[in-house]
Amino acid sequence: MKKLWLTVLLSPLFLMCRQNGNGGLHITEKVTDDLVYHFTADYPDSETGTVQNILSRHLKDTGMSFANAELDAEMGFDNGMFFYIKSHPGSLTIVCDRAKNSEENYMKIRKMCEAVKNSLGD
Repeated sequence: MKKLWLTVLLSPLFLMCRQNGNGGLHITEKVTDDLVYHFTADYPDSETGTVQNILSRHLKDTGMSFANAELDAEMGFDNGMFFYIKSHPGSLTIVCDRAKNSEENYMKIRKMCEAVKNSLGD
C-alpha cells in the first residue's frame, strides 16, 4: 500500500520534471496526411524576443511585426499566406494548411518554424 501511495505522490513530480527538461524546451512538428503542418514550441520565457525576431524577419514582406505580440489568431495576408498562430511568452503554436496556401507560402512557414527550432537548439 505504501508503494502505491508513493507512486501516486511521485508521478506528478516526475511528469513535471520531464516536461521541464532541457531548460523548459519542448518542440513538436507534425504533418498530417492532408498536408496540414503543426508546429509547437514551449521554451524559456527569456527566448521569447529571439522567437519574435525570427517570426518578424521571416514574414517581413507581410508587413507584420511580432515584437512584443501575444496572439491567438488566424492570419491572412495580401500575398495569399494563411495560417493560425498562438503566441505568448515561452510558447508558440503555428498551424499551416497546404490547401489554403501556395507551395511557396507553405514552405516559407515551414522554414520559419525550422529557424525557430534551430535557434532554440532542439
